[in-house]
Amino acid sequence: MPHHKEASLYTTYFDRYQRFRAVADLLSGLERAPNGLLILDVGGFDGEFAKFLPGDRVRPWGELIRPENGPLPFKDGSFDVVVALDVLEHVIPEERPFFLAETARVASRALVLSFPVHEASEVEEFVLGLTGNPWLAEHRIFGLPRPADVEAVLDTLGLDHTRHPNASQASWMAMHFMMHRLREDLKEKVSEFFNRRYFELENREPAYRAIYFCTPARG
Repeated sequence: MPHHKEASLYTTYFDRYQRFRAVADLLSGLERAPNGLLILDVGGFDGEFAKFLPGDRVRPWGELIRPENGPLPFKDGSFDVVVALDVLEHVIPEERPFFLAETARVASRALVLSFPVHEASEVEEFVLGLTGNPWLAEHRIFGLPRPADVEAVLDTLGLDHTRHPNASQASWMAMHFMMHRLREDLKEKVSEFFNRRYFELENREPAYRAIYFCTPARG
């Protein structure tokens, strides 16, 4: 079972903690073998998400998933779970269906996606204009995914899916301004305070991010 409430995890940067903790909570409902779940963490460049699921086997995958690169080098259903947390918004819109199809193909039990939603574009633009955040600048290039478009692809792939709000827009905006140009040690202190006290209150609409928990459709 996850141990995501350990004190050391509260210092995770607030924006990452919000999605990592929420997804770990969702995955806690899956039955596990003695050696845990086998999880492919698409976009998990530093292995930080694995700390939220210490009883599972989490494999980071940092390679780009694009049609020109061909399919993922794994057989169908190679992993119990595939997670792609705040990755889809960095994928070219025309290639998002391929990305979703490949991540779903190699997941046998669940695909979990998180991404900032198109409805949060205005607040992102406001934060970007005052902070120059480079990650948000890339979001502007590709555009934030529209949930209806993502759901249409998931339906085509034969996946049942539930949508969960993550990170209220107001708090997300205020926290980014607070963190801007703050020393790293102070960012940890602010994140710890925020994560410990307010995480449970933040998964509400209007949300900055949506989390989709997807499973094979029942026949």
